Amino acid sequence: MRRRLLYLASMVLAVSAFVGLVQMQPVSAGGGGDGGDGDHHSVTPKAPSFVDPTCETNGSYYIPSQQHVTYKVSTHYWGPYETRASGTHQIATGQTIYIIAEVSHDYDIQHGVTSYWSHEFKLSKTCVQPAQVTFVDPTCEVANGSYTIPIKQGVIYKVNNVTVGAGSHSVAAGTSVTVTAVATSGYVLTGQTVWTHLFTAKEGCVEQKAVINYDVVCGADGATVTLTNTGNISGNATVNGEVISVAAGATVKRVINTGKDGAQITIVVGDKTVYDQLADCDKSAVLGASTVVATPTVLPKTSGDSTAAAATVISAAGAFVTILSFAVRRLLTRGV
Repeated sequence: MRRRLLYLASMVLAVSAFVGLVQMQPVSAGGGGDGGDGDHHSVTPKAPSFVDPTCETNGSYYIPSQQHVTYKVSTHYWGPYETRASGTHQIATGQTIYIIAEVSHDYDIQHGVTSYWSHEFKLSKTCVQPAQVTFVDPTCEVANGSYTIPIKQGVIYKVNNVTVGAGSHSVAAGTSVTVTAVATSGYVLTGQTVWTHLFTAKEGCVEQKAVINYDVVCGADGATVTLTNTGNISGNATVNGEVISVAAGATVKRVINTGKDGAQITIVVGDKTVYDQLADCDKSAVLGASTVVATPTVLPKTSGDSTAAAATVISAAGAFVTILSFAVRRLLTRGV
């Protein structure tokens, strides 16, 4: 048994000595370059290079050209590996490339140098495309234009280097506005990032307005208020608290019972009170009942638009009745 153990130990020492001799073989005179003396030559493979992807382009890797060296690649650590020619090769974002260098027969890879590489092609920031800024030019109905800033995660918008919030912003006609999208931390922008717009005033516009004419006259049923719109858009007038809509070119009437004591009539056009009077359409005074006969007030007849002054017409009938009553009494006196 002891002899067998000694024999095995001697065999192990012999194998170890042989391996040591092989490893101690001298390298080429170049100190790690191609060529040299002996049957084997040491080679230092050139390293591949890598370019990370951007929001617009994929990543890529470059396989160098080198004699006696073959490069094999795979997108999986365990392979399979395929020979890849020298040059630039594209690779999709998010993939990882594994590259190994192999040398041809009678060549060895220089001890201690790298012959294996890997690289993950990923974006350093999140790509985001800004939402479009929209513009509305002035119209005949709306004198100012406007632009609308959208909401987009990772994006802020600036006008004249000042951040503006989301929503609609009014702009005077003749103004030029430039909006610039800026990425927030951790984001990078793609697509359009600058918008410029000139807000041009609309030409050939006809002024849009409502012109409410009013007319108040007495009749058998009381006072009649007539509203006529000579403008080109609808307008409103208020008669004794009632809001009345009058279409362009239309006429609307309201009859108000004045009774024996009269009635207050108030007309408002826009924000202006154009008529506000006590109207009395009663004409039942008894002739000769008094030497002083109250002059009945005939309801003022006022017409015009919201800028016209109300015209008041006072009837002369009262004065005529007073004079006639006085003459009758004089004749009766002389007769007696």
